[in-house]
Amino acid sequence: MARVITVKRIGKASARPDQVVISMSLHMRDNNYDRAMDLAGQHIQRLTETLCAIGFEKNDLKTASFNVHTDYQNVKDRNGKYNRVFNGYVADHSLKLEFDFEMQRLSKALSAIAGCLSNPDLSI
Repeated sequence: MARVITVKRIGKASARPDQVVISMSLHMRDNNYDRAMDLAGQHIQRLTETLCAIGFEKNDLKTASFNVHTDYQNVKDRNGKYNRVFNGYVADHSLKLEFDFEMQRLSKALSAIAGCLSNPDLSI
């Protein structure tokens, strides 16, 4: 005989947010590996400087993942055959910034990130 538990109630819970996580992604591409890595470093430095200028610490910006891969494009030649052509090195850097929720601090962070020359993709 199977045991059965039946619950017939509706509950509701709510809580105010107390933590903010801003996730950002930077994507750099270059035909030269060293230049792609230099670009990645420059973008991280700009983003870090931007955040430090509004009161964050250098170590507040954390790397979530970092990946470098080659990119190829399929190009059709005059005989109708497709050939794989090297399209460069791509460096993808995912970062996160976590802090206690304060609407004013969140607003300052989003404004600073939006104005940063690194131009990261972001989500909150």
